[in-house]
Amino acid sequence: MCKLCKELHRIVCEPVDIGLLNAKIDPTNAEKANKEGLRQVKRLALWLDTLQLDGRKITQALAGVADLRQGDAHSKSSKLRESLALFGIPTDSADYQQMCCEIIGQVANCIGAVADAAPAKPAN
Repeated sequence: MCKLCKELHRIVCEPVDIGLLNAKIDPTNAEKANKEGLRQVKRLALWLDTLQLDGRKITQALAGVADLRQGDAHSKSSKLRESLALFGIPTDSADYQQMCCEIIGQVANCIGAVADAAPAKPAN
């Protein structure tokens, strides 16, 4: 599960352009995000908030991916199961295949919600 999240983070989160997100959020929040060293997921949530959406709720699955990705690198087993709550997965769940399917599905839903929120390109 942690390895899955490591790959999802590498494919989905890491390519997010922080500079582009900074350009889309108001300068005060962008400056604050820079000072706090916020990563892609939190900046994406800030951008969604500027669109009058619930950025935290929409990016919840990506936050879970980031948490579980850390579990692959830094074994903190007692805290890992707490991150499952971000996906709505019970912390005592034992079916790893089902958990991985749920994680993939929720990340896909997040990507869809972000795509829906992005303004359409004007037709030329």
